[in-house]
Amino acid sequence: RQFGRRGFYLKNTAVIEHLHQIDTVVFDKTGTITNAKSSGVKYVGNALTSEQKQMVKSLAFHSSHPLSKTLYHSLEGDELSEVTDFKEIPSMGISGTINGTRILIGSRFFVSGNRSSAENYRTEVWVFIGTKVQGYFQLENEYRQGLKSLIGKLGKNYELHLLTGDNEAEKDNLTGVFGDSERLHFNQSPTDKLEYIRSLQKNGRKVLMIGDGLNDAGALNESNVGIVIADNVFNFSPACDAILDSKLFGSLDKYIAFTKRSMQIVYAGFLISFLYNLIGLSFAVQGNLSPVVAAILMPVSSVSVVVFASFSVSVNAKVLNRV
Repeated sequence: RQFGRRGFYLKNTAVIEHLHQIDTVVFDKTGTITNAKSSGVKYVGNALTSEQKQMVKSLAFHSSHPLSKTLYHSLEGDELSEVTDFKEIPSMGISGTINGTRILIGSRFFVSGNRSSAENYRTEVWVFIGTKVQGYFQLENEYRQGLKSLIGKLGKNYELHLLTGDNEAEKDNLTGVFGDSERLHFNQSPTDKLEYIRSLQKNGRKVLMIGDGLNDAGALNESNVGIVIADNVFNFSPACDAILDSKLFGSLDKYIAFTKRSMQIVYAGFLISFLYNLIGLSFAVQGNLSPVVAAILMPVSSVSVVVFASFSVSVNAKVLNRV
């Protein structure tokens, strides 16, 4: 209840216990630590007509991938065309047909069949319309507010990793944030991310995976706890255990810390219940309690633990009021 009031939505209460146990945090990049709607966009290639831009915008609208969202918001106009035969291939791109014209949007290999050169360290979304490749949109990443501070706080208690399907264009910037380039992994497919999570778990790590819910679905589902950073919390992601409002991304460490306090309250509740029953049992075996008194005191035990837990959680949740 306390989490939900503050933009952090859990699948069930067991997530709190699992989150309390984690010792490793793995981040996705695009749409997770970067803003999907704030990236700068520049088009390179054959000039697109107004109709072609509308077609690209219409196709991008049907994808929940962060790059598609960025592309959709960067193109002007509100009118959308009907898209048929829509398909989306994770880490590759999307395709569809509009008014009989075939459109592909995605990686250079997906659109043209040619792989990018090793020197091309940019985030690009290529466009194929009709019978030829028209060009590409070059995107500049903007990192979420509070990222560096969050990484600094989490790095004190957890082992941090980064997995991304993007190339190494941002490696220097990310090394400055994470501080260890050995744990930064680029050009990762959804399968690569899944296997990486499994390898960490085989080494005894309790893994928290933070992603956008699309290309990371397998890794999110496999990790001990999977959290999706959502610009729209109503976007359903069945693979995750929790959804965090993207505006609160910089306060993720406070939510994790609160799970530790919550578990301490649970343990304290067990202790109170044990002591209460131990004292009551000592009176009962001596025959000092009448059945009526015992019948009254027994439910009081449960009520007292519930009152203690509710009050303690409410008091400790005040730290989240600063989120």
